[in-house]
Amino acid sequence: MNEQWMVQSWKTDPCYAEYGVDGGMCSIRYYLSEIENWCPPLPANSTFKPITHKASWNKNLTQLLSLINQSESKDNYAWIMDRIERSLWHLWSDAVVSFQRDKEFLLDNKMRSKRKILIYLGFLSKKSGFRIQQSATAGGPLGELVQWSDILSALFTMGHELIVTSEYEELVGLVLCVCVCVCVCVIFIFRSVFFLCFFTSSLYLLSFVFSASWFVCFCLLRIIDTFGTEAPYNSLTYSKKFKNLKTAWGGQELDLRQFYTMFPHSPDNSFMGFVVEQHLNTTESRSIERKQQALVYGKSLYMWSGMQDYLSVISKHVEIHATVFTNSNEAHLLPSFVHNHGILSGPDLHRLLSESKLFIGMGFPYEGPAPLEAIAAGCVFINPKFNPPHSSLNTKFFKGKPTARELTSQHPYTEHFISNPNVFTVDISNLKEVERVVKQALQLIDTNKVKPYLPFEFTHKGMLQRLNAYMEHQDFCTPHKNIWPPVRAVRLLVSESGQSCKDACWSRNMTCEPSHFRRINKPQTFEHLFSSSSSAARPYTGEAELHHPSVSEKLGTCYLQGDNLLFSCVSRTEGYLRVCPCRNFLRGQIALCPDCL
Repeated sequence: MNEQWMVQSWKTDPCYAEYGVDGGMCSIRYYLSEIENWCPPLPANSTFKPITHKASWNKNLTQLLSLINQSESKDNYAWIMDRIERSLWHLWSDAVVSFQRDKEFLLDNKMRSKRKILIYLGFLSKKSGFRIQQSATAGGPLGELVQWSDILSALFTMGHELIVTSEYEELVGLVLCVCVCVCVCVIFIFRSVFFLCFFTSSLYLLSFVFSASWFVCFCLLRIIDTFGTEAPYNSLTYSKKFKNLKTAWGGQELDLRQFYTMFPHSPDNSFMGFVVEQHLNTTESRSIERKQQALVYGKSLYMWSGMQDYLSVISKHVEIHATVFTNSNEAHLLPSFVHNHGILSGPDLHRLLSESKLFIGMGFPYEGPAPLEAIAAGCVFINPKFNPPHSSLNTKFFKGKPTARELTSQHPYTEHFISNPNVFTVDISNLKEVERVVKQALQLIDTNKVKPYLPFEFTHKGMLQRLNAYMEHQDFCTPHKNIWPPVRAVRLLVSESGQSCKDACWSRNMTCEPSHFRRINKPQTFEHLFSSSSSAARPYTGEAELHHPSVSEKLGTCYLQGDNLLFSCVSRTEGYLRVCPCRNFLRGQIALCPDCL
């Protein structure tokens, strides 16, 4: 591509004009230099700027529902539409009003770029076989539906243009339409379009649809990945070397931050999250008298298997309530002391939570929204501890998932980010300890020492703030241009031997920031950190290792990371001290820092 071609052909696609090309040499040179990177950078005093479209807040519920309702599989969206329409929409609108008057969040005082976002929810396809919509009304898991409801609501409220589908045939046509200028105006697509799809199974379909354009478009993807993806599974080359790393979900070779998780369990991935549902305002909640009762977390009968003794101990102190889906001939399978309400609507469930003192976990489901809803309603969550931790090595549920993460409890977020007095993590096989914890929790509630608590990152405002920051700053297509979060937010630390960067940063009240691994992966970093060492830093020329950049405790040798796909906050190896990029974070919003906004 050169100036002469641009002079003659800039009108061949509207995307050139979108970036300010008007046929003049000034605009053409800016485009070739600053947008396509074909020419050297312009002088720093250049003031030419491309045209951008501003996103405006959108509170039109009818428009959003109409957009979702256009899908051929619209029946599968019933639960999502119900949550958006009846439960939470007015709260999204309230959050917008709050942002407009609260200058602290800086969302209404800046130019927010408007994006076109193609959202592919393949798990709701008629052909997927998941039947998530049907199971949602019969005690099945709701986490994915909750998260997608909130993603759609947040992106629409932020003023972006959404295209939603769950059918492969629709996807093919939409991709061809949206990507019409991929070959002739690559950067326009990079800056204006994103693709959101459900978990990595959808990537194979997308790679087929994109065909030859796949390696151009893959940086646009944002994958909603509930439990996360780790470096050794993501690298196709590395995962092929080890039998236990082979999984149908791995080998995608994306930037790990392109995977968006339900909870902030791994700094390597981006934390998307969701909004904790609240149907009662503060006044209504305070007017409801708490009874000597507990609500059990488990809506399907199979979750209750083997729980009789555990629940019997608790039933000596509180009345046990449940919301289990049962057929008429299955009610007797629950313990006789359980008062079962069946599946309740959102408002009725939250009223029951507000009447209860305890919310009882039984070990499954893992990492769902319900414990946060219970804590926000003022319940104490009894969180089952796992010893040994549950992972893909010992738990069938995690087999094949692209992560070796170890869950130390049913709900690690509440264990590590909230804790006492709102959460008690306990070994439920130790019945004496269970009884002690139940008594302690009830005493705290009865003496008004437990208050309803909801972390900011799970509120409407928190999700809007976080998602807007991602939309404005995350760039996986030209990451070398603007590193985010900025350098001033990051501090370099050296871990203890065998310690991960995640744990090393956390021990100093910071979080690992993976976007800075490439920046620090150079000899100068080691020279600065180990100025007294006589060992010279050298690139790792053999097999890349997950714990690099690091220092061998035994040899004193410094190692650089030889494969960018293997940068990892969570990896650790005994005998190595890791070099870690750590950053501070906002209270109640771990994904962001004061300098991130």
